[in-house]
Amino acid sequence: MSSSRSRGAVIGAIAIASLIGVVALIAVIGSGNSKGPTATPGTTENPTFGAVGTTEAVPCPSFLTSGAALTESGNEVEGKTFSCGVVVVPENHDTTDGRTIELFYLKLHSTAASPEPDPLVYLAGGPGSSGSYELTANPWLNKNLEKIRERRDILAYDQRGTGYSNYLLCAPFESALGILQDRDKNPEIAAAIKDLQDTELGIGYSALRANLCGVGTNLLAGVDTGQYNSVQSAKDIPVLAKALGYTGDLNLYGTSYGAKLAQEAMRTIPDSVNGVVLDGSGGPAIPSGMWAGVKNVTPYEELFKQCAADAACNAAYPDLAKRFGALLDKLATTPLVLDPPMVVNPRLSGIFPPVIAQIDADFFVKLAALNNIALGGGFASAVPRMIAAAEQGDAAYFRSIPILNAESKGTEEPKTVVPPAKDPTPALGADQPLYEVPFVTLLSLAKNAAAAQGQAGIDTQWLAVVLGDLAARLAAGENQADLMEALLQLSVVPNKGTTAKELTDYANAALSPSAATAANAVAGQMTRNDVRATMWSIQDVAMMLGTTPDSRAYSDGMQAAVNCAADLAFSTLDQAEAALAESAYPQLAVSPMEVAERSLASCVAYPTTLDRSVMDPVKSDIPTLLFLSALDNETPITWGRSVAEGLGNATVVEWKNMGHIAAAHDDKLCAGAIASDFLSDPSKAPDLACAQADDYKINFVLK
Repeated sequence: MSSSRSRGAVIGAIAIASLIGVVALIAVIGSGNSKGPTATPGTTENPTFGAVGTTEAVPCPSFLTSGAALTESGNEVEGKTFSCGVVVVPENHDTTDGRTIELFYLKLHSTAASPEPDPLVYLAGGPGSSGSYELTANPWLNKNLEKIRERRDILAYDQRGTGYSNYLLCAPFESALGILQDRDKNPEIAAAIKDLQDTELGIGYSALRANLCGVGTNLLAGVDTGQYNSVQSAKDIPVLAKALGYTGDLNLYGTSYGAKLAQEAMRTIPDSVNGVVLDGSGGPAIPSGMWAGVKNVTPYEELFKQCAADAACNAAYPDLAKRFGALLDKLATTPLVLDPPMVVNPRLSGIFPPVIAQIDADFFVKLAALNNIALGGGFASAVPRMIAAAEQGDAAYFRSIPILNAESKGTEEPKTVVPPAKDPTPALGADQPLYEVPFVTLLSLAKNAAAAQGQAGIDTQWLAVVLGDLAARLAAGENQADLMEALLQLSVVPNKGTTAKELTDYANAALSPSAATAANAVAGQMTRNDVRATMWSIQDVAMMLGTTPDSRAYSDGMQAAVNCAADLAFSTLDQAEAALAESAYPQLAVSPMEVAERSLASCVAYPTTLDRSVMDPVKSDIPTLLFLSALDNETPITWGRSVAEGLGNATVVEWKNMGHIAAAHDDKLCAGAIASDFLSDPSKAPDLACAQADDYKINFVLK
């Protein structure tokens, strides 16, 4: 047994005991009785809305309309060229009388005078990413889909649990640990939580946090997290399309996880699908969670194959694949020291640290991540030259790369910033450390809301009353655990429903009588869209109520729900060990076994309603276009090749100098042109000529 697993056995047991305690605690929190005055729910615009398959238009949130893809185009007008709305779907498609949820969608209207009847449904990645956000925030993705939009509408919907579709929060549930410590006074649990926060022992704090999301959302809001999976999401697609008036077949464009979801749709709703584009594709049969630690190896293997096939590159750097392995072994014991350390271009700060002190395996790990996201392959063309320089101990070469090195000549002293010492005394003096962020956030937001009260719309007035009441009671010294419970309950109000009744129920149960009266008076005047806007504002607040904030663009809770329902439910650590043992460059793996352990441990609170058949590879003759990228660091090109084996009517395009998701990185718009040509008639082979242009080749640095 590895040392990490022996640590996990000890700390993990206590951590799971902590989780069980939190389960019991949240169950008690969720069973409180209502109190105070009541109010009539808001007005109803459409009496038929609420049944499965009904839809309603909503104003597009500013989070989307301010996105770079929309603002850069300069000609997008809400209501004319794009619009937003919601569609009601079952939480569980296999029952007829269960809960329903609203799916949010963004519709990009076709620029054609008479659009084709079969729209394109865009499926976002993750799992957990917002489809509406991806298409409004990523200009190149949007521009590549413009060619498709010239013929048909594009629907980018937020998959259940993401974006504005019953978003599954994580951030606020950390506070439940603080409430448990406050109420339980168990020193073993307190010590375990501290270990999980401060170290990488056991299942890790990230895994415990993921489980808290599942427990809290289920027990406090009644969300059946077992239904937040690829099968149920695939069944959402035809309901969405039919509700919007599309009666024929659909086309699917899936990126990253969206490509896996598209495959599930090919299996689950085959009669609804006309053509499919898979861009950055893994497959349901691939245990991606267990193979995550070695994904960055494939881009190097593919790069070395390209060099070997290029006469000039092969002559300059023969036997590169073998030499790279030997170099990584050498760097493990004798890294190439940069003296003085090299200051990195700030533009690369999201990947590299501010200063590079040595060239080692970690440098090449980060380099693969950068090449994956950069236009044109980033530094891929210079990788063989870098390997040769590292072999020769030539530190000067690394300094000579202007885009990498922030110094013109690399001779100046590195510019470093010494971070200020942390104040050991909490700013608020909260009873529990995990109350600090939520309460500081509460006080700040309440102050801002009070200052803006005169300009606030009705959708923000209700929240201003609530935050003001809780902040005043905190300042007055009310029991902090009770107030933390009130914040936790506020966070899940949007997961309970989208009517004014959810607002009044909360106000009656959690606020002081006078504040409840004021809040309910506001709720009584709301339209349904006012209620939705209020719910989204509640979530925006809740996303900030934890040491690790949530983002509207990506739901960690949904990521855990989907992965735990299929991939991780049927995975084992043996798969991670085998992947590491078979890897050409295990030196590039970053804690693969620990990452795999934490992934599996994240699923304690997420049930699966699926059987093992969900892991079978998809076999289909539906016309499919696959975009596979040699530098893909997220869904390696070998994964996509294996997916293609099961598709009897597939066209495969392999991009030599692109990373994950071709359409998001193709500034020459060839990917969009090919996809548009394919969808115009999926039964015919599309024109692939542009993909052979020099723009998509790697011109290796030879000296």
